[in-house]
Amino acid sequence: MDDGFANLFSSCQSMPLKRLKLRNARLSNEGLKQLLRTHRLTELELHRCRQLTEDCLEALNAASEQLLSLTIGEHSSVLPRSVHITSTNFVPYESRGYVLKAPRLRRLCVRSLVR
Repeated sequence: MDDGFANLFSSCQSMPLKRLKLRNARLSNEGLKQLLRTHRLTELELHRCRQLTEDCLEALNAASEQLLSLTIGEHSSVLPRSVHITSTNFVPYESRGYVLKAPRLRRLCVRSLVR
């Protein structure tokens, strides 16, 4: 899946998505953000989505109210490498108390956490 294909699902009226499993997708951060804004996902799996980065984490948090299951597989860099960053351009994970905010999450699987 790439951004062009993801645009087919830009309206949740015609095809509402509840589960999204992406493997080897060429989806960009913006493409995932659009899907997250449009659909109320309960399950999300990201495997080998090499173009996705930490830049989509805030969109994931904003859309995670209904999320029950999240899998972040190998070669998907959605989670930060560290939560203690001294850079001036960072989201203050440590000060706000969370990296991932998904109040209904029942299942979390993170593969290949060590890089």
